[in-house]
Amino acid sequence: MVTWNIIQRDGNEDTFGIVEDAANQVMLIPALEPDTEVKTISHDIIKKFTKNKLLLTNVRREVINLGLAVYTSDQLVARNRHGYDAWSRSFKLYLPVQDLSKWEAIKENLAEMLSFLSGDHWELYFRQSERGEVQFPDQGTLEFSRINAVTLFSGGLDSFIGASDLLKDNKNIALVGHHKSQGYENKTQQALTITLQKQYPGRTIESFFFFAQPNQRANIGGKERSSRARSILFITLGLTVANAYGEDVPLYIPENGLISLNVPLTNTRMGSSSTRTTHPYFLSLIREMAVALGMKNEIINPYKYLTKGEMINKSKDLAFVKAQAQNTISCAKPGYHKQWHKSFELHCGYCTPCLIRRAAMKAGGIDDPQNYVYKVDREIPDYKEDIGRDPRAFQMGINKMKNYSKPLFFKLLTSGPIPKTENLQSYTDVYRRGLLEVDRLLS
Repeated sequence: MVTWNIIQRDGNEDTFGIVEDAANQVMLIPALEPDTEVKTISHDIIKKFTKNKLLLTNVRREVINLGLAVYTSDQLVARNRHGYDAWSRSFKLYLPVQDLSKWEAIKENLAEMLSFLSGDHWELYFRQSERGEVQFPDQGTLEFSRINAVTLFSGGLDSFIGASDLLKDNKNIALVGHHKSQGYENKTQQALTITLQKQYPGRTIESFFFFAQPNQRANIGGKERSSRARSILFITLGLTVANAYGEDVPLYIPENGLISLNVPLTNTRMGSSSTRTTHPYFLSLIREMAVALGMKNEIINPYKYLTKGEMINKSKDLAFVKAQAQNTISCAKPGYHKQWHKSFELHCGYCTPCLIRRAAMKAGGIDDPQNYVYKVDREIPDYKEDIGRDPRAFQMGINKMKNYSKPLFFKLLTSGPIPKTENLQSYTDVYRRGLLEVDRLLS
């Protein structure tokens, strides 16, 4: 199997290289700064920080560089061409940094973190950057900010509830999102921001909806259809924004407990392309990285012990959340609606996020089947078809959970370890309640 050596260029003067051979492919990617001829990814990250007068220190730049490098690697090396069993790939990542000793001390932590997230093999190699402290043109300095919380904001229901709850608690917030184009993701994020601003006129709401898209025209490794590593960019952007506002500003990552745990529904879905972004083990590794680099911001998932339906019913501005829930987007396949000649705002109805969403909407008394192309509560599609696989997997997983002969927490451990600082019983309970919530939709 080929190992992909991903070299992050530290400007046009950087000549670091690796010799290619039959077992080693090389891909160059740019660092955050724009002064390089390498165009493997396009983004507007510097522009957004500059516009809001947030300072990009060395460590903040380097944390974003890590996110950019991993996300670009993930998208430009196809699993079906270069992965073991068409899944797990091999990466060596070469990154320029200022404080070499700090990064060297956590390289094993980072490799474990990335491998857990993406299901690939990662090795990290750091080298001394020749740059000094970079000050971007017209950056300025933020003299005062009312922002006291930063929250990730995808345009989905969980992140919308997270933002609403913070605002209802009289927080002044910054929303951090990521999009690959000016399509449905960005439009949804922008529209929901306006909705929040109208509902909470006395609160400050800043938005950082970053564009970042790997350039397929420069691609030599094939286009990857999954995006398990995308969330590392999402989180590193959120962390750096929070840190730029102050080390006492927490980063919130709102996600329901069932999705966070990401327990495989069947034995054949162990390598699933679904996310591990908010799994408690992954978040513990992110926290360790941040602390080691001197970024003391708390990283919080306030909904880790709640199902999605419970998030709706326990939201702090209940009537508002119920009224706006249908305007959020949770579908994993929204772009496919174009093929069905349906509105982009419609959900497919059969992917895992759609099933959990519809179950939650039903639990909250606001389910509307007309918002879904496929109505799985009326008829489960054949499991041999793509549209039937996730519903059937849920039915099998629910049945296994109901008949599981061992303590249920053993089932949780199939998706990864639970840190000792977490409440294992609470995770076990939310896993059971979450599956039963979906069961009530499919029954």
